[in-house]
Amino acid sequence: AEFKAKGGTVVAHSEYQKTQTSDWKSILLNFKNGGAQGVYVGGTDDQNICIPRKQMKDLGWDVPYGGGDGIETTDCIDQASGNESGVYATSAGADATKVQGAASTIASFRKAFPGPNDFGGYTMQAYDAANALMDAIGRAINDANGSMPTREQVRAEMAKTTGFKGVIGTYNFNAQGDTDLKIVSIYEVTQASDPSQTTGV
Repeated sequence: AEFKAKGGTVVAHSEYQKTQTSDWKSILLNFKNGGAQGVYVGGTDDQNICIPRKQMKDLGWDVPYGGGDGIETTDCIDQASGNESGVYATSAGADATKVQGAASTIASFRKAFPGPNDFGGYTMQAYDAANALMDAIGRAINDANGSMPTREQVRAEMAKTTGFKGVIGTYNFNAQGDTDLKIVSIYEVTQASDPSQTTGV
């Protein structure tokens, strides 16, 4: 609805079964023939959602291919093999590796959790959320004179959180519990000069 309100037009919409692993060309041709200037997918790489990007090249159709954080993965790039450039993914938060002052916390985290998949797009957001919650629990314990606080006391303190300084930034929360630190990162897959090296930027 928001896309349409801003002047966008949805040419066509299609769904598929997760078990479908081979041919999206009829769906893509429907989009192409309808005049679509881009494809937006809702799904994740484990649902084979990026294989259609590869097949777009077979159809000679070169338009942007976008989606949410479910395609912000190396598996998506692998699935789109041969047509990786022009894939865009959004992530609800800042790229912590680009936030000034986050480097030492990230380095400490990676030292404690060295696995290749331990650090991800939402790791530092989760770190900040846990610390904000612990801070609220601490205040609730004080309100309860050192006793175990009630769930309601913790909830009330969390709602009062203002000016909480995290790794990503400073957090405040509105009456609905949403943060005012509204950052969306957009990632684009670009092809390096060496065709064997594809990088996300």
